[in-house]
Parts: sequence; C-alpha cells; structure tokens
Amino acid sequence: MVLCEERAERPGCYRHTHGKASGVHMSGLADFGIITIATGSAAFHDMARALARSLERAGVRLPRAVVVDKSDTGLEAFFHHVLVTDALPRNFQSKLHLGRLTPFRRSVFLDVDCLVYEQFHAYLDQALRSPLCAPGELVVERDWFGITPAIVGELAGSPRSYRLLHSGLFAFEREAGGVLLERALQLEPALIDRFGVESPVSADILLSVSAAIAQLADHWPKDPAFVSPSLRWTRAPRLDIARRSALTFPNGRATSSRIVHFMGEHKSGRTYARERARLAELVPRCDLQTAFEPATWHAGAPALSLDYQLWSLQDGSRDARELGESAVRRVLRRFQPR
Repeated sequence: MVLCEERAERPGCYRHTHGKASGVHMSGLADFGIITIATGSAAFHDMARALARSLERAGVRLPRAVVVDKSDTGLEAFFHHVLVTDALPRNFQSKLHLGRLTPFRRSVFLDVDCLVYEQFHAYLDQALRSPLCAPGELVVERDWFGITPAIVGELAGSPRSYRLLHSGLFAFEREAGGVLLERALQLEPALIDRFGVESPVSADILLSVSAAIAQLADHWPKDPAFVSPSLRWTRAPRLDIARRSALTFPNGRATSSRIVHFMGEHKSGRTYARERARLAELVPRCDLQTAFEPATWHAGAPALSLDYQLWSLQDGSRDARELGESAVRRVLRRFQPR
C-alpha cells in the first residue's frame, strides 16, 4: 500500500486527517495510542462513536485513531486521527494490516464493537515488554479450530508452546509487532491446506499461530478483573457490567468484563443499543484531551453520575462487602463539585 499525504485520492491510498489533541508526554504510555477499524456501512461509524465515548467516559486519555474507507464520516470529532484507505478487506482479517497503517509506535487495537468501562493502563506496562500482547490462554490439547501445539511445532520446525489469543483486543509495536501481523496473513494458505477450510481464516487463529511460531508475543490472562482499576465500588450503575458479560459471552471467550465485545448477533441486541444510547447521553461529544501519566487517569468523570464512581469492582469480594456506609459517604464527598 502506498502511503499518501492529506489530499491523496487515488484508489488504495491512505489519507490522514487530524482531530485536536493536547497533553504532555510524561511516561512510557506516550508511545501508545488506541486504534480501531470502522469500514463499511455508516453503522460501523456509529459503533466507532460509541467506542470513543466509552473511552472518554472511562477516562482513558490515550490518543485514538480510526481507519475508515470513506471521507466525511464526522469521526474527526471523536478521534485524534482519521485514516482513510480503501485497500483493507472487509472482514475480520483487516486488523492484521494495521502494522503499516497505525500512526502510533505502540498501539492498542480494539474491535469497533467493543465498549470500554474501566481504565486498563496497568496492563500496558506488560505490553511495553513485548512486540505483541493479547488476552490468551494456554492450549494443551487443541483449540476451537482444531490446531494443536504439535501442528504449530510442525509449522515452526521445532516444538512450540501455543496460546490462543483473542484478536478483539491486542497491543502491538509497529515494527516487530507489525511483522507478526503480516506473517499471520501469510499463514492462511498453509492452514487452509491443512484443515480444508475456506478463506478467510479467523484472525484469532492466524494471530495465535504467528505469535507461537515467532515466540515474540506475551499474553494477558483471560480474567474477569482484566482491566479493573484500583478503586473499590459498592453498587452497580445503570451500565450493568455483570449482565453485559453474561449476555455477550455465552461461550466463555470473554476478553474481559471491563471491555465488552458485542460480537456477532449481539451487535443488534437490545443490551448494546441501550449501552450506546446511555453513553450518548453521558458523553454527547468528546473533548479529545490526552494525558500520558496514569496518575491523571480516572474511572469516569466526577461531573457525571456519582453512582458510577461507587460501583463495586468485584461484587462478591470481601472488600466490597466490608466497605460500609461511612466509607461510601467519604467517597461521595471526594467527588462532590467544589
């Protein structure tokens, strides 16, 4: 793909438009940005707006970029970078092309049908040490596609451990991580030949096998508290994370209960529609402010609903049960406008 400047209009070219951004690069997080893909119908642009609002609502102040395939989407008001290209496939493999598109040295990719409800900077420290990092789990016998560690070893030429990675959320470094993404695409013919399946092969599988062969990737455990903040919460807000998790991940392959991926049929479900409508009320427009120091991040804005500040991180935990009414009042006073 040819990378073109602002006004390039040739098919297959890349045009980059900017939103406004401010902030000071204060830590290793200054290398990070969040990127998503919203190609196809206008419905995906609406999903991108919801994702941006959820990031703003959660106080994740990293710069963010969106890849689109047409101009005039209006997404400049929600993203710091709008990247226009018509060269991506319109399937779940499009994310594997991001190494040559991302404007960030290190990127956190989120599927456009995700919503973010908690900050996740603690896990970015782990991602800093690896070309690619994603939620994953060790595969001992075989994954849902039928690939085993022995098959990965055959492809690699020597034994390899194999972790199934979830490609709805992953962090990657532009150079070495981008190579892993490219190699994932190159693996497809071998996997099709081995398993007799049709193209396109799942990005989860391609990414997982590429990472296992290269042995350059790390993984976060698939844990309900994957992106939990340090705050303690005592009651659920209107945005019902427990119910969302149950509805959106019946097969148990959740990214996290704090970043919810409304994949498949759940895109058209009532829960996703309700969450998006609620976020539009709470965050009608994004301010696009950035901050690269985790200490400046927060879980929700104090000017918004206070019950969000007091939601229980782990509903059944001992700490949540022991957080009494006096502690709740102290937290409320902390967030009261002065």
